[in-house]
Amino acid sequence: MLLLDIDHFKAYNDHYGHMMGDKALMRVSAAIRDAVRSRDIVARFGGEEFMVLLSNISLEHARQTAEHIRQKVYDLKIPHMFNESVATNVTISIGISIYQNEDAERALEKADKALYEAKHMGRNNILLSDELPSA
Repeated sequence: MLLLDIDHFKAYNDHYGHMMGDKALMRVSAAIRDAVRSRDIVARFGGEEFMVLLSNISLEHARQTAEHIRQKVYDLKIPHMFNESVATNVTISIGISIYQNEDAERALEKADKALYEAKHMGRNNILLSDELPSA
């Protein structure tokens, strides 16, 4: 499971307007769909968050897929002058969790924590839930 969030999207909407924000969301969602297999499920999961459910995939392939998505979104070169701490275009952060022997709710919670930490590390990052420090 991948949980993705557009970095500093509230600032994007505030400064470029909701119409441009909607266009950015459409372009980002298309890039995500183009980066995954046809059997994978891509869904908008809140304002600027997306979830990708990857089926029958190794951990390494999940990480490669996340990196492919991150790079495709970066390569869209959607201007975002209010994301300067990271880049001057739209970027995303991604949390990854693998769920095989646990329920989807627990996997989502782990992906959300990984996403939060990826953003805390400076955004435009990918983090696997297994890489989180133990609580």
